Amino acid sequence: MMSPDMHISVRPPIGFIVEGHGEHISYPGIVARICGVKNLHVPVANARGFGNILENLEEHLDDLIRSKHPFAVIVTVDLKDALNEGSWDGCAEVCHVISERISGWKESRSHAEAFKPMPEMYAVIVQIQKFESWWLADPRKLSALDLFNIDLNECIWHNVDIEVSSPTKWLIQRARRPINLKSPSLAQSILSSLDPLVMQNNSKSFSKFLREVQAAYSKWLFNVQAA
Repeated sequence: MMSPDMHISVRPPIGFIVEGHGEHISYPGIVARICGVKNLHVPVANARGFGNILENLEEHLDDLIRSKHPFAVIVTVDLKDALNEGSWDGCAEVCHVISERISGWKESRSHAEAFKPMPEMYAVIVQIQKFESWWLADPRKLSALDLFNIDLNECIWHNVDIEVSSPTKWLIQRARRPINLKSPSLAQSILSSLDPLVMQNNSKSFSKFLREVQAAYSKWLFNVQAA
């Protein structure tokens, strides 16, 4: 157990709870690039599906906070998976329900020494439609990987989140050869090649992700420098 008085510089700036293997392996790299820092420690808890996030959110928070004590926690889920799991009204309801669960967890753990120091920031990001939607948000870099036949004239996005309703179908239809979109190494390879600043202009859900990461890292860095 870490001391409640541990120096903030020892704590990871951000920890994540995610749905799948692709996010688990690729988030540390893209978060480090967003923050402009090499070798950033980014703990990621893989819940293995939206249903497991919903069913075991408190357990995942327990494990992440007791073991890593991140300054901020971000939970990401796919909208498509959420809608397939139950009768949700949409993104806002998913965010509200998960945020309420986090608030209840915070209150119930606030006096437990094992969880101190507690995170100072929490956010819920809904990937619209799916994690793979973000791959499409930098079509020029995606095309350069030579994995997909992409007509860049068809990819002048305003918000790819809603302009491509099924990103996995879109990718499979353009794959140059049979491809496993669930391969963690593929996700890592693709995400490491994309430009987050381009992605934020083409995907509103990724833009929110980027802003939350930047805000958490900036506040953590401010506290490190002030300590």
